[in-house]
Amino acid sequence: MSFKKEQKPAGDTLPEMRLLLGCARGDADPGRLDEAIAGIRDWEAVLQAASFHRMVPLLYWRLRDACPGTVPANVTERLRSRFEENARRNLFWVRELRGLLDLLAGGGVAAIPYKGPLLAEMIYGNLALRDFVDLDILVHERDFPAAREFLRRHGFHSAVDIPPGYERAHLKYKGEEIFVRHDKVVVELQASPLPWYFALPLDPERLWDELQPVRFAGKDVQTLSPEVLLLILCVHGAKHGWYRLDWLCDLAGLLRAYPRMEGPRILARAEAWGAGRMLRLGLCLVQQLLGSELPPSLRESVAADRSLAALRADVERRLLHEPPKPITTLASLRFQVRALEGVLPKARCLARTVLMPTTQDWKAVRLPPAFAALYYVIRPFRLLREMAGGRIDHPI
Repeated sequence: MSFKKEQKPAGDTLPEMRLLLGCARGDADPGRLDEAIAGIRDWEAVLQAASFHRMVPLLYWRLRDACPGTVPANVTERLRSRFEENARRNLFWVRELRGLLDLLAGGGVAAIPYKGPLLAEMIYGNLALRDFVDLDILVHERDFPAAREFLRRHGFHSAVDIPPGYERAHLKYKGEEIFVRHDKVVVELQASPLPWYFALPLDPERLWDELQPVRFAGKDVQTLSPEVLLLILCVHGAKHGWYRLDWLCDLAGLLRAYPRMEGPRILARAEAWGAGRMLRLGLCLVQQLLGSELPPSLRESVAADRSLAALRADVERRLLHEPPKPITTLASLRFQVRALEGVLPKARCLARTVLMPTTQDWKAVRLPPAFAALYYVIRPFRLLREMAGGRIDHPI
């Protein structure tokens, strides 16, 4: 598999993406937005792109404040309706998160909420301006079985078909397990914010030493520090090839809300995690696309990294010049490997991805735990068969 992808001419930015970019900037310029609106010929394409990139709340908010009366009335009404629906849903998510934290605390399980409604409060100060679909909760690995049992007792079930006896293997590979309830509440219960197969030397337990309180829903809640969250957002974006604009909005919003973050500390932590290039790529994208101001040390580090050009061009082509669609599994893997630095990290990521059995292998062939070692033989052949048929469209 080749990981050097030839860059094709990008062409013009799609009109709907030009408008979304204008709304994504924290200091949306009315003149720029008016110009972008004048170029729109298909408002359905705008609505579809905004939905895909989870930008409907920001799109409505910016247009309402900066460009009243310049958008067709029926489009404004649809945006307003969806904005209000998102606000109501987010209030529901807040109540659910508070209940889950109380539930886990009552059972003696320490839990860290992050992203989701907490991130909306941190970067916007307004829950209604972010569109999210789940709740991310980090727990100690030692507490994971107890937390899983608490969720199951309160109406949740695993969204992943994990055969009995393979729960620990799944947790090791993914670092998380997704739970759902009948009313469509989705919880990502995590022992690590980064998956093991990504091959980054992160010790999740050390994150607990750097928590900070954030005022949330009327009380102080402990969460990850802005510096740690910044790095996690950059790694998460690289994991998915930055194919959605809302991830860049989160990153830009965090930089805007916490302008005094210590750049040298962030750089040192990124290098310790083996995620320096991923950090610089995320910062490069928000600087170039959203006009974000970077602390001097981070700005200098981004400017000195010549390896970012091809990665940035890949993201911009997918994000700005092609109709919105999720990145394919193989394209995502290719991007992840290119975003890693050094031969050994790239090799580890590839080896873990190709060799480590996952739920897809357990579904393909059901084996009792006593024969689990056979999955290391089954997995490469299954991947080769699906790649030959062009059928890998799920996490591998």
